[in-house]
Amino acid sequence: MNSRINQSIIGGIVGTAVMSFVMYFEYLIGLPKINPGETMSSVMKTPIVVGWIMIFIIGIFYAFFYTYVFARLTTVINSNFYRGVLFGFALAIFVFLIQIVTQSLLTVSEPEGSKLLFFVGNMISHLFYGICIGLIVQVHVLESAYSEL
Repeated sequence: MNSRINQSIIGGIVGTAVMSFVMYFEYLIGLPKINPGETMSSVMKTPIVVGWIMIFIIGIFYAFFYTYVFARLTTVINSNFYRGVLFGFALAIFVFLIQIVTQSLLTVSEPEGSKLLFFVGNMISHLFYGICIGLIVQVHVLESAYSEL
């Protein structure tokens, strides 16, 4: 299996696990407590295990997006760490907008606490995700792989 594919899968799994851990325990610093698997299962109206499976599938999907699109668009950033921070920031905004649309279109309950605190928690957890992806998916592998496509 291609090392970019391996890095994307591992990055997606590790990033999603770290992000979910951070989300779940953010209440310790005064942010709303979020259980991503439970939230996804309530949106999909499925058992919580299905929600968690979907969270990890989506995390792996975003890691592939990072590997094959985002990293190539941001090769001017020489630091994998900072590239990951930028990816996490962009992803947090994207996901927050999707959550707003989902809550308005579906009968999904809004998160506990203020929307500002929810956004801050969302941002922090996705920054952790992006950093994990940035550190696991090595861009020098991508730069030498342009000819593979």
